[in-house]
Amino acid sequence: MPRPCPAALAAFGVPARRWETRADLFQLLDRARAFLDQAPNGTSIEDAARIANLSQHHFAHRFQETFGASPAAYLRASLLDRAKSMLLEK
Repeated sequence: MPRPCPAALAAFGVPARRWETRADLFQLLDRARAFLDQAPNGTSIEDAARIANLSQHHFAHRFQETFGASPAAYLRASLLDRAKSMLLEK
């Protein structure tokens, strides 16, 4: 994945002073977000924090700052969207 522009990441809300840190943090959080999007029902926020290589507290705080929703709210919405699409397919 190419490294995103630092100005775009700052506008997106990724916290960090140095652009290398900001880009690395975004890549970790984006990997965890992709994991939550494809997660089975038994997936926990702890698993996503482990994927991002962050403590659970740090992960939750940075995830909310970056994506505008807590990891739990994001996971819940993702599971509901998946269930909705499965019901509409039938």
